[in-house]
Amino acid sequence: MSAPFTINIDSLTNLDPSRAVEFFRRLLWAEATKVGIGINLIDVPNNIYVSDGGIDAFIEDANHIDDELIPKGTTGFQIKSGKDSGDEGFKRELHVKNNLDLPLKPEINRILNNGGGYVLVLFDELTTEKKLDRRKAIRNEIKRMGFKNPSVRVYSANQIQGYAEKYIALILWLSGSFNTAYPYSSWSKFRSITGLKNFVPDEPRKAIIELIKDKIRNDENVCRRMNPDKFRLIAKIHFS
Repeated sequence: MSAPFTINIDSLTNLDPSRAVEFFRRLLWAEATKVGIGINLIDVPNNIYVSDGGIDAFIEDANHIDDELIPKGTTGFQIKSGKDSGDEGFKRELHVKNNLDLPLKPEINRILNNGGGYVLVLFDELTTEKKLDRRKAIRNEIKRMGFKNPSVRVYSANQIQGYAEKYIALILWLSGSFNTAYPYSSWSKFRSITGLKNFVPDEPRKAIIELIKDKIRNDENVCRRMNPDKFRLIAKIHFS
């Protein structure tokens, strides 16, 4: 049995293609909020069966400091569910009709021509050695097509697991619980929240706030460690 707020690796490796793309989209959204990238810069189409030119997700001109998951600049992500297809398979994925004798797929070519990077997101477990082999094979293939120093990353399921476990809301979405939940770190930055500057108290609101404070301080079934000031703020926002 998994510990609370963790992700079982099998729940990632068993995702079907559409679910894998949706999961990674939500992970990008959460990470973008954390590092200060506008979600408007992220494009992850819903329909995975429409021709995508070799790219499933695209981030344009990201300018941030923490690039652990989202590289700086422009990046195209190829998202693959299912089993590792080896060096040869991922080299072919770069090309039109998966044919090594044909050009790179148009979106991959466009991104690389504009100085962007390529990230393979694989929902399968890879050893460090295999991951390095896949990255080297992809880089060498791109270099063979005329790009001197391409930026290439490979994310495997165990890495995705580590990235995603930072976001409780994403864990709950994957498990099917509270699929509209947001982590506090994301929720607190929404314009609808940050735009609320003035609170005008009245008697009904004061009564609600005092009731919440009383329950937090006196109810034996409530965790005493919770900070009443946070609940006062929440009460002000929700009942104003």
